[in-house]
Amino acid sequence: MQGITGRAGAVALIAAAAIAPPAWSGQTDVTRAPGSWRGTLLEGTDTLIASNSYGEPLFVRIDDTVASIFAPAPVDGERLAKEFKRLCLDTGFEEARLAEAVKGSSFALTNRTISVPSDKSGTYAASVWHSPEARVQIWSGDLAPLKNRETLSRWRGGMTSSPFKASRVLAPACNITVMATGFTNPAAFLTAVSGFVGAEPKKAVTKPDWADGNWSIANSDGSETRIVYSMVDFDKSEQLLHVGVARVAGKK
Repeated sequence: MQGITGRAGAVALIAAAAIAPPAWSGQTDVTRAPGSWRGTLLEGTDTLIASNSYGEPLFVRIDDTVASIFAPAPVDGERLAKEFKRLCLDTGFEEARLAEAVKGSSFALTNRTISVPSDKSGTYAASVWHSPEARVQIWSGDLAPLKNRETLSRWRGGMTSSPFKASRVLAPACNITVMATGFTNPAAFLTAVSGFVGAEPKKAVTKPDWADGNWSIANSDGSETRIVYSMVDFDKSEQLLHVGVARVAGKK
């Protein structure tokens, strides 16, 4: 969520049209003023979606179809907050609890279990809940099999492509990613989530075309419950909304 100078390792600028190279080069590229998400990793057909360490959506390419291309639909802040509470805040990073919570969701979610093999690090198993407009996933376990896979993160006014590194991903975590229409302000979402957790955001930034921030809640064992949100393209016909909760180890 910073500019080019704030993202270590950014070694080149690429034009907005050249968002993802045909063969993964392993470098880190920053794109300013991105164009349409259609035709890129952001369409989500062959990607898993994590939260990176900034709280932004990180689309991770795999060699399988996860779901059909996103079909944006109207989603307001209050509905998004309620779904986030039901599917992530109340399920404790547990797949069984998420599977039960899905039954009451307003998203028509169905499940796809995907195995992502690696030549050196075993297999990563992903359980993805998806509907035309939404994706929900718990991230846990060993992420090593995903090392160096192509990724694309979407942030504020740009995008960053880079090889996957587990240290840059929030886990254990539960994330909801939605392609919406008509979403132009996060105020209702922020009010609802603040009420759920009994605290105001540690950081909340809202601009005409994007918003992001986080809550930080200390746990009795010294760890932190971190709630993140990253929302972009308020000035366009379709908006990318990403919210997540993670357990972050305390500093030693």
